[in-house]
Amino acid sequence: MKVYIAGKMRCLPSFGAEEFRKAARVLRERDFEVVSPLEMDEAAGITVDGLTGFEDLADQGFDIRSTLMADLEAVLFDVDAVVLLPGWRGSRGAIAEYATARAASIPTWELTYVGEEIMLTEITAPLAVIK
Repeated sequence: MKVYIAGKMRCLPSFGAEEFRKAARVLRERDFEVVSPLEMDEAAGITVDGLTGFEDLADQGFDIRSTLMADLEAVLFDVDAVVLLPGWRGSRGAIAEYATARAASIPTWELTYVGEEIMLTEITAPLAVIK
């Protein structure tokens, strides 16, 4: 099964790279194929290691609109499910990826760590109810 990792990046040290790398490693160890936005950014030449998470990455060629479009295309056309990292609700990008997956009937799972193991819990309720 091929999964997309979604989570908070901005305002985290190294833009959350450690969490994305850990999740990708753990999921691959469990025979998932993984699409990671961090790896997509790195393939495009973006370097985040050692940064505070508050930098403007435009000088590295990062454009939020183009990046978000590529991320949402991966969700829609390249994966079987979206795996959401702890803290994802604090990320506009992860919320967009979650909402896109839900709208397209793509399963969404929250990842939690239980010791050295992981637990994937399917999200079946909407993110918010608007009255």
